[in-house]
Amino acid sequence: MSSAILRSLEVAAESSFGSIDSTTGQPSAGTLTFYAAEFERASVTVFGGESELVEDGTAVLGPGGLPPEVSASWTASGTRVRRQAGEVTVQMRVKGWGSGNTGITDANSLPLSLMLSSGMKLTDHGGTALTPSSMGSNNGVVDFGAPPGLADGEVVVANIDGCMVVNRVVKVDGNEATFSHYWPRALTSSDSIQRGLNFAVGRYTDTGAVGSSVAIRGTSLDAQYVAYGCRWSGVSFSNDNGFWLVELTMPAAIIISDIDPAGFTPVTAARIASPTAIARGVALYRTAGGTGVVDAGGASVSLEAAKVPFELDGLTISLENTLTPVGTGCPAIGMSDMEVSGTTASMEYVSRAPTDADELDLLNRVARGITIGGAPVSDGSTALNGFGFNIPAAHLTADPNVTAEDDGLLQQSRAYAMGDYVGDEAGDNTVRNAVIYLGGT
Repeated sequence: MSSAILRSLEVAAESSFGSIDSTTGQPSAGTLTFYAAEFERASVTVFGGESELVEDGTAVLGPGGLPPEVSASWTASGTRVRRQAGEVTVQMRVKGWGSGNTGITDANSLPLSLMLSSGMKLTDHGGTALTPSSMGSNNGVVDFGAPPGLADGEVVVANIDGCMVVNRVVKVDGNEATFSHYWPRALTSSDSIQRGLNFAVGRYTDTGAVGSSVAIRGTSLDAQYVAYGCRWSGVSFSNDNGFWLVELTMPAAIIISDIDPAGFTPVTAARIASPTAIARGVALYRTAGGTGVVDAGGASVSLEAAKVPFELDGLTISLENTLTPVGTGCPAIGMSDMEVSGTTASMEYVSRAPTDADELDLLNRVARGITIGGAPVSDGSTALNGFGFNIPAAHLTADPNVTAEDDGLLQQSRAYAMGDYVGDEAGDNTVRNAVIYLGGT
């Protein structure tokens, strides 16, 4: 196994898993459109080793044996092709859609969007802004004066008095939309609710429904690597000194490496003018809790006035995909795809202001909807529409009453996992488990 630290990184959506050339039967980057990514650090790990070895048991006259067969493919000229698997690890600051995206005309093509959608279902809600007309029966119901076009389960954001607030649509009825928790105050026509990209975990007929696999091209000091057939197996968002960082682990079906002591010219990513999503001014809201499966069943939506129950000093949100290779008889890359056969989501946050709120949730098996925003919504550049998280059925996985001392202060940690969530409205089968919101057009 070998690893290389990358100096530049480019990402492309694949039209077919592994980008196999129909003429050669081998991966090819010829038709791919790569977009350079801004990143903090990245590395590629080649696991080494050849394709699967099959012992040749043919009887021989002498005491020895025959070399093993290698389950590798051949080129048109009759040369065996090496197959090396591996993974790419990328750490980058979270940035939404802004100016400076050279060659990119849609937020779907941002390198972060491409990598996230390789393991999640992406729904693009257009990056439009909706203007409230008035409030409905409470601060969880907004009247837009006309049908807003929102989708059941859609995650949206709004900048409320300088604080990013994430909310989830649970019901649309005519001109009104009901949200999972109350907005902090009554919204007016001077406020705007932003729509953007929703990345969701598939459910029911959408189970395993994810976006295109990606190819990742990375350049180190004296080598260039192209990883084909990549989907993420792990994504972790963390609050780093007031900014949001994301780390992605991207297993690859095959990695083609080109080593040249003369070196390669790294590709410099255009600086996106939009700022990094900020983890200050973050609002953590939760809904009223229920036991077991969360299913409000139409109009009987359980709402709770918005609150920031805990002061946050640290926050990590992690998602893990179970990737199962299928079509393993494919000789060129050893598989025809990597199916997402399971996903888990968890969150842990730390507070130096302990509270007894929800202290019995673990005992009573309570599930709550939790939303977290990452400011800002806009910086004056092209339609940066915020960033945030939604965990629709979060339940505690550890006792929140256990505390520790940190620098003389009492510190409390809370660990949540995403539970079984079937949608807020009967028949809802669209974006039920939208977990990540990223601003976009």
